[in-house]
Amino acid sequence: MIKNRENPSGAFGTHIHPLVMAVLNTEGTVIEFGTGDFSTTILHELCKYQNRKLISYDDHKDWHLNFVDLKSDNHDFILVEDWSQVPVIDCGVVFIDHAPAERRVIDIERFQNNAQILVVHDTDAINYYGYQPYFDKFKYVWKYERFKKSTTLLSNFIDVSKL
Repeated sequence: MIKNRENPSGAFGTHIHPLVMAVLNTEGTVIEFGTGDFSTTILHELCKYQNRKLISYDDHKDWHLNFVDLKSDNHDFILVEDWSQVPVIDCGVVFIDHAPAERRVIDIERFQNNAQILVVHDTDAINYYGYQPYFDKFKYVWKYERFKKSTTLLSNFIDVSKL
């Protein structure tokens, strides 16, 4: 694989390939921490096609309002005031791409044994976000490094390196 390419769109959309692969190789509910122009729409379509539940959480009202038109029987949008309000449930995929940065490691740890795969965006900033001690707790870790803005798949159940 060619690594560390500059993405023409900057940091945006660099997580799509590993996110899609995670969804296609799991079952059950998909949870999105932080809505976005790339992730929310593609997760919406994938989950609709697979007849899966998708729950999109955000704490930024403006971002939340950008996507509520996609609300459906299988896609819920929940505006949270505090990320700790998000209940931990057994699920297929958890996509971690929310702010503040220090909250990401808390939610990675919270879902470590409840998600088949966690997809974590911005892992090129592993020291800034403090990811490494949390990543070390997973049986399987695979970093998608095609772009400088990398994404990492984590699992205690599925060998993500084979995706």
